[in-house]
Amino acid sequence: MKRGKKILYISHCLLNQNTIAPTLVKKGWTSGVWELTRLCEKYDVGLEQMPCPEFDVKGYPRCLATKDDYETEEFRDYCKKLSEEVEKNIRKFEKAGFKVLGVVGVAGSPSCGVFETHRKNVEGRVKESGIFMEELKKIVKKPFTDFDYKKPELSLKKLEAICLHGPKNEND
Repeated sequence: MKRGKKILYISHCLLNQNTIAPTLVKKGWTSGVWELTRLCEKYDVGLEQMPCPEFDVKGYPRCLATKDDYETEEFRDYCKKLSEEVEKNIRKFEKAGFKVLGVVGVAGSPSCGVFETHRKNVEGRVKESGIFMEELKKIVKKPFTDFDYKKPELSLKKLEAICLHGPKNEND
C-alpha cells in the first residue's frame, strides 16, 4: 500500500489538550484540535507529535506561566536537548524518503509560540518565539507556523496551504 510520505511536526497539545495548564483549555478543544487532524487526513499528511517541555518539566496541573517564568538555564538546556531529538527524527524520516512539510507551534505559548509569546507585566502577546521554538528554529531548517486558538479559521487556512502545496520556502 502506498504511503502519503508527507509529515507535519506539531506541538504536543494540538493532539492532547490534557497536557496544558487547566485554565487554557478552550471550549471545543477539550481533548485535541481535531480540525487539524481532519485537515491532514484530507491531504494525506502524517502528524508527528513533538514533546511538551512544560508538561515534562512542570507536570500537571501547573499554573499559567509566561516565557519569563520558564527562562532558566535548565529549561533552555532541556528545550535544546528536545530540539536536537526532533531534528534527528526529521533527518531519519527524510533519509527514508519522506517530506517534512514544516513545524506547527501554538501562538502565545511560552515554549511553543512560533511568532508570539507572553511576557510578565505585558498586556497581550509580544512578537518573539517561545523557548522551545527558539531552540528548534536554530537547527531545524523547515518552515514554521502556528495554530492560534484566537484565530482558528486563519490558522487552518495556513495549514491547508502547507498541506496542499508544501512549504513556501526557496530551499524546499
